[in-house]
Amino acid sequence: MTPGCAAHKKWRYIEIASEFAAVPDLDETRCPLCKTECTWDHGVYMNDPFCPKIACLRCGSYIANKRQLSDFISKRAQDAVRLAVLLFERRVSRRPSLPWFLVFAADDPSRPCLNSQCEPHADPVRADDLLRQCPTYGHEQLDRALLQLTKLAPTAGQRLDCERHPAGAALWFAEDEVQAVWIQKALAEDCKWIESSSNLPAKKIQILPKGWKRVEELTRTRSALTNPAFVARWFGTPKKDDKDALDRTEEMARLVDEGIYPAIHASGYTATKADTDDYNTGIMDKVHFGIRRAPFVVADFTNHNQGVYYEAGLALGLGIDVIHCCPGPEFEKAHFDIRHVNHIVYTSPEDLRRKLKGRILRFRGQGPFPPRGGGTSD
Repeated sequence: MTPGCAAHKKWRYIEIASEFAAVPDLDETRCPLCKTECTWDHGVYMNDPFCPKIACLRCGSYIANKRQLSDFISKRAQDAVRLAVLLFERRVSRRPSLPWFLVFAADDPSRPCLNSQCEPHADPVRADDLLRQCPTYGHEQLDRALLQLTKLAPTAGQRLDCERHPAGAALWFAEDEVQAVWIQKALAEDCKWIESSSNLPAKKIQILPKGWKRVEELTRTRSALTNPAFVARWFGTPKKDDKDALDRTEEMARLVDEGIYPAIHASGYTATKADTDDYNTGIMDKVHFGIRRAPFVVADFTNHNQGVYYEAGLALGLGIDVIHCCPGPEFEKAHFDIRHVNHIVYTSPEDLRRKLKGRILRFRGQGPFPPRGGGTSD
C-alpha cells in the first residue's frame, strides 16, 4: 500500500476512527485536573487530534495526550489535584510565554513540541517531575502560599479579594478547602503574615509588614538557588614552560559537555561556561562573582590544577558547598589537604554524569528548573 494513495487514506481514516472510539470520554467544557471551566483546542500539537491544548483559568494553558490524561486521572486522582495546584503556582509566579506539554506515561519520550511553522509551541515536562516539586513539610507550603499571594497582590496595602478569585483552594497553595482554611489560619494567627477577616475562609486578605519581610528573606534565598552553579576545572591546555605536557583540551571539553553540565542540568540547576561567557572586568573578578552567587561548586581535580584548588578553597571559605571530583587514575596524586574529602572518583564522562547527578540530588535536592528534555533515566 503506497502512502498517499486512495487505499492508504481510507485505511488511515479507519485507523483514526478506531483510535477515537477507544479514547475515554472527557468533559471538554471543564479542566480534567481541577474541574474549572475551560476551552479545548484540538489539533494544535503536530496536528494530533489526541493532544488538545487546554486553556484553564486556574491551571493556565497546557497540552496533554487525551488517553494518557484520562488514565492518569482515573488511577491517580489526588496527584491530579496536586498537579493543578502546581500549574497554578507556575502560571502566577513565572508567567511563561509557552504552555507546557504534560507527559503522563513514564515510557513516552518528550517529542519536540512544534507548530506548523516548526517553531517552539510548548515546553515538555513529565507530570512526575513536576509532582516532585510538591512541598515536603507544612512550613514550606506556608512559604509558597505567601509568595503566591504576593504575586496576586504585589502592592503594599493592597487587599486581595479571595471570595471572587477563580483559583479556589489553589489560591492558598492548597489541595482542598479544608487545607486552605488551615493555611489561612496559620498565616494569619500563627505567623502574623497576613490580615484576614475573622470568619474563615477569608473573603479578603492583606499582607502585613512581617509577611513582606518573610517574602524578602525567601526571595533572597531563592535568588541564590536559581543562580548558575560554578564549575572549577582545568581547561586542558599545557603550561607554556612545559614542552612535554600533553594538550588535553578535547578530553576536558568532552568531560564538561558530556559529564558535568548534563548532570547539573538533569538535577534541575543551571551552569554557565566561564570560557565562553562574555565579561567586561578582569577574569578573576568574574570568577569571584560566579562563586559568591553560586548555590554550589563542582570542582574537578583533573591534572590537579592550582586554580581549581584556589577556587574550591575560596568557595569553602565563603560557606558554599563544593562537590569534589577526580578521575580514578589521578586520585592518588591528590594533595593531602583534600584527600580526606569524599570525592566522586570516576572512570569516564558518562560515569561522572551518573555519579554527579546522584550526589547533587542527595545533598541539594531537585533544583527549581525543569530537567532538560523532561528528565533523564539515569
